[in-house]
Amino acid sequence: MNRSPVAESPAIRVLPSARLSLLGALAACAFGCGGQYQGQGAQRPGDGAERADVVAAAAMPYRVLRSDGGQELPREAFFDELAQADAVCIGEVHVNPHHHWAQLEILSVLGERAGGAELALGMEMFQQPFQGVLDDYAQGRIDERALLMRSGWESRWGYDFAFYRPLLERARALGMALLALNLADELREKVMRQGIGGMAESERAALPEVDLENRAHRAWFDGVMAEMGGAHGHGSEPGEGHGTGHGEDSVHADEKTHGEGHGEGHGEGHGHGEAHGEGEGHGHGEVHGEGHGHGHGAEAPASTPERAPDSRAERIYSVQVLWDEAMAEGAAAWLAAGSDRLVVILAGTGHCHDSAIVARLQRRGVAKVVSVRPLLADGEDVSAELAEPVTDYLFVMAAE
Repeated sequence: MNRSPVAESPAIRVLPSARLSLLGALAACAFGCGGQYQGQGAQRPGDGAERADVVAAAAMPYRVLRSDGGQELPREAFFDELAQADAVCIGEVHVNPHHHWAQLEILSVLGERAGGAELALGMEMFQQPFQGVLDDYAQGRIDERALLMRSGWESRWGYDFAFYRPLLERARALGMALLALNLADELREKVMRQGIGGMAESERAALPEVDLENRAHRAWFDGVMAEMGGAHGHGSEPGEGHGTGHGEDSVHADEKTHGEGHGEGHGEGHGHGEAHGEGEGHGHGEVHGEGHGHGHGAEAPASTPERAPDSRAERIYSVQVLWDEAMAEGAAAWLAAGSDRLVVILAGTGHCHDSAIVARLQRRGVAKVVSVRPLLADGEDVSAELAEPVTDYLFVMAAE
């Protein structure tokens, strides 16, 4: 079944899913290459546990370190510094409830300290054509069920809503604006098929301003690709996901994607082609990796057939950059529309680092952008984060 048309984007024609064997291979490697959260709460709760607060249950004592140097900050000093920022990007492994609890803790404290400032919660999990749906939810005009149905949650994001419910409820209780930051699937899929250069001028006009020449980001991305299975991830094992639908043009018929959706703009699986932080095996075709030690600021590799503008690898990179640029543009636009504003951005760890959303916000004139990386002291490599810092702060959680 094809997605319903995206009502607020009439220029975007719905396309079959653009899944590729390369994406499946990268997702499969990410699923098993280390760093994936396997603890309690990582799996989708059953129907009987729909309201279970897996985020509250994941609360842990924590300490905060500066990524550059490892200095431990008192809790009050950390939140004072965050409150002075224009934008705070908090990374996540999407299925790690501890990461979501860290996000909730930061969001709650900043909300309580807001004073007269306006706050917004910007989310990778919602796509820009559905901003009106988020507005309706923020204003209490619709309930959770309508939010999920009308925004295409199951087909366009698909991770269990239990991980995000407390964050949205807290933001609404604090009177925060809610921002749908992600680019529509249809645009990403078109770029995956044709590249930016192959799109019609009217379609390119719907894209954010894109900088494909950020050497630090390209070095990070190429390092992730190398770690996830060799040069640009050659291989053919499909990534795992959940759900049932299959993309019409999928190279591998057994590559699982999200099944049918309900309501506005739903349908089959994603095929995003995203490079991220940690692996989750979600079926998006996402690639996850921190990219430590890959020569930030180094010269990009020499041109090869794989690096040609219309090559598959370059299209994947274009999609990754578009992902970051769209989120940065949405957050920057909200900040520019008022004064004394702070936006908290929730996105995967591969988006919330210095050469990703942070750099792209700064290029748009956002003066102070900070990034936070939640980590578990038991199970995630804190020393690696300190050795090759790519964020401003490490929010390190450990059981007593």
